[in-house]
Amino acid sequence: MGKKVLLAMSGGIDSSAAAVILKENGYDVTGYTFRIKGVTSDAVERASSLCEKLEIPHIYADITSEFYDKVIRYFKKEYENGRTPNPCIRCNREIKFGLIFDYAMSNGFDYASSGHYASIIENDGHYYLGKAIDDSRDQTYFLYILKEEQLKHILFPLNGVPKSEARKICSNANLLPANSKESREICFVPDNYKIFLKEKLGADSKSGNFISQNGDILGKHDGILNFTIGQRKGLGIQLGKPGYIVSINPISGDIVIGDENDLYTNEFLISEISLVNGQISNSDILYVKIRYSALQERIKDWVQENGVLKISTYKKMRAVTPGQSAVIYNGDIVVGGGVIL
Repeated sequence: MGKKVLLAMSGGIDSSAAAVILKENGYDVTGYTFRIKGVTSDAVERASSLCEKLEIPHIYADITSEFYDKVIRYFKKEYENGRTPNPCIRCNREIKFGLIFDYAMSNGFDYASSGHYASIIENDGHYYLGKAIDDSRDQTYFLYILKEEQLKHILFPLNGVPKSEARKICSNANLLPANSKESREICFVPDNYKIFLKEKLGADSKSGNFISQNGDILGKHDGILNFTIGQRKGLGIQLGKPGYIVSINPISGDIVIGDENDLYTNEFLISEISLVNGQISNSDILYVKIRYSALQERIKDWVQENGVLKISTYKKMRAVTPGQSAVIYNGDIVVGGGVIL
């Protein structure tokens, strides 16, 4: 019998392909699916059916209370504070590699696993989080919160597997149709996040004024929940030229409008710092990524003080957004990251 692996299974393409790969490599695989009332309505049934086809055990648990407490409340609070959250990172930290990882380690499993595209590199007794071989599929931006002690007990079987190949693996195993749909970007938001925040969560969307950089009132808006840094469309005001959201004040409700040039900076702060291997080296050439779809920029200098990291880059970056995460890389290795202030 191979080493025991607890695999987080959503019933989608990636986790299903991961299950096939793990089983083919001789691991003793158990699928784990969490149920969230009103969110994962059919995930348990779908994952259970897949596990039955794969002839592997399936565990499921209702984590509605934990998910609302640790992920959805955070999501709501961040928008109410004029910030743009990243719930996938929070879910990875608190649920997939928090609650599920802890369950695996407490119940006799050797490893926890998921369908993320990333790699784990072992070198001289140390474990590092590395980018996926296929850079276009790399998901390490969402995983910087992992620690070395966890990496010793995590497997990412999809490293090096293109998305098209993951689909093929599922199709060949008669698990899912080759044209199966992708998962939703935010799993707990059924359609429009603004409607979800207001109607389902009762979020307080503070109204206020659009103002210029000089403080002149340019118009009114009906709530800060509707806006994010760098946004140009959907402002509902006529300026005679393109205007971009530069900052949001959750206390006054004022939203500052500026030119596109006002969005660029090469200096910002991050908090809630998480380092994979516990330190940053002054001798390394480091790069930072301020959102999943952004290009990396080389770090010129960094200073850490009182739990806050001040980062300076050689090249200015567009729309550094409070609430999003900044992730630091040394080549293909993830150093860590934090939440932008």
